[in-house]
Amino acid sequence: MNEELWQVFSRARSGARTTEQDRKEAESLIKTLLSRRYLIETFIGRGGMGLIFVARDTEDGRSVVIKMIKSSELKRNLSSTMKRFRREAIGLLQFRHPNIVTILDFDFNNDVAPYIVMEHIDGFTLFEFMKQFPSGLPLDVFMVFMEHLCSAVNLIHENGIVHRDIKPHNMMVEIHEGAFVLKLLDFGLILFQHALNVEGPTSLTNPNEILGTPGYMAPEQCLGHKVTPAADVYNLGLIAFELIVGKAPFVESKLENLLVKHIHEVPPAISKFRDDVPASLGRVIAKSLEKDPSRRQANGQLFWQALRLAAK
Repeated sequence: MNEELWQVFSRARSGARTTEQDRKEAESLIKTLLSRRYLIETFIGRGGMGLIFVARDTEDGRSVVIKMIKSSELKRNLSSTMKRFRREAIGLLQFRHPNIVTILDFDFNNDVAPYIVMEHIDGFTLFEFMKQFPSGLPLDVFMVFMEHLCSAVNLIHENGIVHRDIKPHNMMVEIHEGAFVLKLLDFGLILFQHALNVEGPTSLTNPNEILGTPGYMAPEQCLGHKVTPAADVYNLGLIAFELIVGKAPFVESKLENLLVKHIHEVPPAISKFRDDVPASLGRVIAKSLEKDPSRRQANGQLFWQALRLAAK
C-alpha cells in the first residue's frame, strides 16, 4: 500500500448520526454488563433499528461490537422488530467469509435488551473512506473493493438471500497485513427467497411496502415490487459508479425526486467524469443499472466476472 493511502486510512473515521434520544439511551447503558459477560464501554453510533457499542468480553478480554435494539423500536413494533433482528442473526450465522462481519454470540432474552455480538473491526465505513477521494478511487483500489464486495454478495445469493440494503454506510474498511479489506455488515433487511430454519414467513415485508435506503434502492424496490438478487446487483452498480466518479449517479434532496430518478432516469456515462476508465468497464456498470432487472447481471458473481474482464 502506498503512503498516500496509508494517510487516508489515518484520516478517515467512521461516525453515525444519532438523535439526542439515542444518545441518552446509549449513555445510560455504558458500563452495563450483559449476560454476565459483555461489559459495554463505548457508544459508537446507530445502525438501522439498533445502537452500536464497543464492549469487552470479560471471558477473554477482547473487544467486540454489540448491536442492541433501541427501546423505541421495541415499543413501536415488538413482534416485527424481534423477527427482523433474529433474521439478521440467523443470516450472519450462516456465513464465514473474509468479507462479511463475523457474528460471535447473541442473546434475545436478557433483562436489558436483545443484542448481537460481532467481531470488532478496527477501521471505518466505506462512506467515510470515499470522502477522501472526491474525484473517485484509483482503479486498482476500486477493483480490490469490488472484488471483496462482490464475493460477499455472491455468497449471500448462493444461500438464497437478497441483502436489500447494500450501501457504503454498511461496509467497513480495515487494513490487514498491509492491504485494504472490505467487510459487509448489517443484515437487518435480508430477504430469504426460500424457506429456511427461520421464524415466520420468508418475507416480513407487506405487499407494496418499500424497504431500503432511498439513495441505494433498485427501481423495483422503489416501487414496492418483488426483489431478486438483481436488486443487489443494482446496489453494486451504484456503489461501483460512486467509487469511480466520487459521487452517486442520482443526487436529490427530495425523496420523491430521488425515487423517480431511480425508476426512470438513465444514469450519466462514467466517461463524462473520467477518461482513464476503460469504456468496457463503464458499459458493465451501466448494465448493472438497467431499470429492468432481467437486463442486469443476475448476481454478484456474474457482475464481478464482467468487471474483471472489462478491466483487463
